[in-house]
Order: sequence, then structure tokens, then C-alpha cells
Amino acid sequence: MATSAGPTSRRWSPPARTSWWPARLRCSSTAASRPPPSPACANWPQPRSPQKSDDHPRVRARALHDVDRSPAHPILHALMQRLERQRALIALVERQGDLTLEEACRSFAISPATVRRDFTEIVARGAAEKTWGGLRKNTSGPAVSDDMVPSGLRETLNVALKERIARAASALVQDGDVLAIDGGTTTLCMAPHLANRPVRIITNSLLIAHRIDRLRTTREGAEVFLTGGLLYPGSGSLLGPQTVDNLGQYHTRWAFLSCGGLDAEGTTNTNQLVAEAERAMIRMTTQAIVLADSTKWSKRDMVRVCGWKEISLLVTDAPLPADLHTSVKVRITDA
Repeated sequence: MATSAGPTSRRWSPPARTSWWPARLRCSSTAASRPPPSPACANWPQPRSPQKSDDHPRVRARALHDVDRSPAHPILHALMQRLERQRALIALVERQGDLTLEEACRSFAISPATVRRDFTEIVARGAAEKTWGGLRKNTSGPAVSDDMVPSGLRETLNVALKERIARAASALVQDGDVLAIDGGTTTLCMAPHLANRPVRIITNSLLIAHRIDRLRTTREGAEVFLTGGLLYPGSGSLLGPQTVDNLGQYHTRWAFLSCGGLDAEGTTNTNQLVAEAERAMIRMTTQAIVLADSTKWSKRDMVRVCGWKEISLLVTDAPLPADLHTSVKVRITDA
């Protein structure tokens, strides 16, 4: 007697072809059992490595942090090259009495067009007189006050006195201090004494910032904060309302200031914008230090900067004359 078989249980199984399955659902053993790729596939793009490539932003930032920081920004470096070249041209005119275009081209290995532009700027600032095909020493003196004479010319005047005064002023600064320095050739001489010290410097002078950056050899050296403002032609200084506003955001222990002249009432300056920046530095600091050599004594310029009561110390090279007798402290530098 035949017996009928009951219903058989069916178990579902995937179809024989599995190529349509998503890769994430495939068995890892299947992938492991695959043969190695053929040579024709060797040039196919490979998956990106989890390691960051050299052009990754973080890698670039780390690389920039590790490299030598001595080269300046290209734009700033070009500006400093032009100012330093003009300073050298002015010094050559002062030493020789005159300078021709051909001599300048040969001495500095620059084109006649570049020399003509430099000559035009030097003459416009009153640092030299124009002659047929060259420059000659300015026999009538600078056309503007000392504080706004091009830095190249001012740096060649009274160099020994400025170095002595700057060295004495820098000795006041202690490690960790925050200080402000204005744009002047005497204050510029402070840069070598501060570049490798752990201090913070706020300045409106591109020349000071550039010199410190070039002289700094350690990462623990001076940190420089530049203000904004208008770059006054030929001075390397940032001036104007933005400069004053930026200075008002800081507070410093020291402010080292240059000046155009000293009289019985205080310090003076020819340029209104310079005077405003110096007043802003006086407001932001605990102690205002004025650096001035004896050639500035008994000289009164157009704009009053501040009175003697606002000055904590005057650093100079000789005792003050009788007509400048004040209650301000005076530090006289050693010879």
C-alpha cells in the first residue's frame, strides 16, 4: 500500500548568480578567495591612503611652522628692498656729493628705469637735488622736518648717538614685557637688542617689524604685532585713524617714542598723523619713554605731541641745557 508523502519543507536559498548582490553583503571569504588582479589592472586607481598627503592643510600648516621663518613675505620683502636701495643711494650721494644714473645702474645692478623711479622719489622727498642725468647732495637741507625725512637719509645722520640711546633704552625692557615702538630711526636701532628676547612688540613701523624678523634666530624671540593704517610714503610707518584705533586695543608697560623736537613744554612733531599715533601710544602705556639726541633740543615743530608730565623718562646723550630744565627723569647714555 502506497503511502502518500506529506508536504516537503522547502528552504530558501539565494540564486546561483550573486554578482547583483551589493558588495557590502558579500561574504568576506569570497573576497579572500579571489585570484590576484591581472597585470592589466595594475594601473587602475588605488584607494586613497588614510594618511594625510603633503598638500593637506594641516600638513602644510605644520610644515610652515617648522621651516625657517627668516625670509619675509614677498610683498614686504620687495618693499624693504626698495627702501633699503634708496637708503643706500642717498648715503652714496651724501658721501660723494653727486651720483649719475650710469653709476647707480652699475653699482646696484638695476635697470635705468628702476634708477629713475628711485631718483624721482628721493628728489620728491627732499633728500637730494636733481641734476642732468643724476642727483647731487641737498645743500639747502631737507625739505621737511627730520621726523618725516626718508628713513634712508635719517639713518645716516648721528648714527653713533642713536645706537647709544637705543642700547640704553633697550636695557629697560625685561623678559616677558609688552612694549610699543613708534616709527623712527632711533627707535629702529632698538631692533637688534630686542629681536631674540621673549617680549611682545606692538609697532606701526614696517621697518622695525622687518628688521626684527630678519634678526630673530630663535622661536622664543620677539613677537611683533603690526597695526593697520596708511603707509606714509618714504617713512615705512603706518598712520591714520585705523592706526590710532588699533593701538587703542592694546595695553603695554612701555612705549618708546621718537620726536621731531624738544622744548620747555614737551615734545613736538611736524606731521599731524605721526603726532596722533604717538599720543595713542602714550594713552595705551604705563610708562612713555622718549628717545632723542641733543640735535633735537630747543627745537619746536608745528604739532604739540605731549607735555613733560606725560613722559616718564627721557633717554638722551648729554645733560639738558638750562632752557629745557624739566622735572622729567633723564637717563644719559654712556659714551
